[in-house]
Amino acid sequence: MRSKFHNPKDPPYLSIVAASRNDDHGGDPLIRTQIFIKNFALQCEFFQLPAEIILVDWNPVVGRPGLAAVLDLPSESTFCQARVVTVPTSLHQQLKYAEQLPLFQMIAKNVGIQRACGQFILATNIDIIFSNELIQFIAQQKLNPRKLYRVDRNDIHGGLTKDASLDEVLNHAWSSPIRSNRRFCPEPLVKHLYDREIFTRDCLPGKDFCREREGVEVLCDNGVWQVCPQRSVKMTHLHTNACGDFTLLSREGWEAIRGYPEFVSYSFNIDSMGVIAAHYAGYEEVSLLPPCVCFHIEHGLGSGWTPEGEKTLFDRLREAGILNPEWPVLTPLVDQMRKKQRSLKFNHAGWGLAKFSLPEQVLGDPEPISPDILVKLAEEAETQNVSAIYPTYDLDLLTLAHERRLRMNGNGWMAFYDISWFYSKVKSWVGRRLYWM
Repeated sequence: MRSKFHNPKDPPYLSIVAASRNDDHGGDPLIRTQIFIKNFALQCEFFQLPAEIILVDWNPVVGRPGLAAVLDLPSESTFCQARVVTVPTSLHQQLKYAEQLPLFQMIAKNVGIQRACGQFILATNIDIIFSNELIQFIAQQKLNPRKLYRVDRNDIHGGLTKDASLDEVLNHAWSSPIRSNRRFCPEPLVKHLYDREIFTRDCLPGKDFCREREGVEVLCDNGVWQVCPQRSVKMTHLHTNACGDFTLLSREGWEAIRGYPEFVSYSFNIDSMGVIAAHYAGYEEVSLLPPCVCFHIEHGLGSGWTPEGEKTLFDRLREAGILNPEWPVLTPLVDQMRKKQRSLKFNHAGWGLAKFSLPEQVLGDPEPISPDILVKLAEEAETQNVSAIYPTYDLDLLTLAHERRLRMNGNGWMAFYDISWFYSKVKSWVGRRLYWM
């Protein structure tokens, strides 16, 4: 642990962004969120990491206090600050599926990323715990601003209380495995590193694997083993598994890709598109190996993706008629990025509701948001788009293009092609709605 003076008014090195609301999603979300906040704040204190937490309170629940009023930081926090940015219901209601989806998670994360002050910004979720080794690595303040950082996510059993100490929480996390969400490829490397273990506390690659293999290199930097895919690798060789829980990128990197694609849909696969866009924008992936991991506290079946709850989740989405960004629809976009070796600009410059003056509160502030502010935002919502997605990448149109391609191919196989021809036919649809860079 380094010894240094910290002025809370100095800009943070790291901003952590997560989105939620005071509802009952997954069961006891406030307890899981308080555990997340408390443990990260205590780790910042121990490792002297200047950081901030930004919670985006999306579409607050009527009749319940907002997140700022029901959550707090540990009283001893000096290295970690926390604030809440609220996106009121009036903005949420402008989006398709507003009645079926109470939270548009990736647009909400963009709201926090857009307003973050840190040199580096971590997009994560409210039920995540970080290993001490991971925070210690970040606290060295030697992150490369031209890299994108990823870690494995270990899913663990619940049962934690918000009063548990940091040691108790981490002991529980390491000893309560359910599954591990690791990279998929290259298969020989993955098998070598993990074999059949549910959790691997330490990954130490042998000499034969400390070299390039299928465009992926393994090396040790700052005392931590890392897997580093080259820019030319296929999408399958990037560590997209559970990336919504840990995607760490410099502020410049997030600005370069304009945040996550603001598809108006369920959030499935959008996190992966952010990782892929960053990689092909030149922010190549660095995947830290265990013990640098994050832990995910398991929640209600079907409230988020799990192997066991996948059918329940997708049945619910299908019954509600909610469009889901599936890989067959998105793959042509990935193919374009790989072919051109650059990212696509999915959003216009107003991503993350940049044009809206959203209310912000310090975590622990019990005061409700002024009605005058809410009225003004409701008026602005009538004249400005909430999602920043370019009409070219509207998910309805992408899905129509995919369905037409299947009909043209006949056998159902997806061929590589440039979708620009399709959108030239529908450009008259978008007309004045088209936002130019």
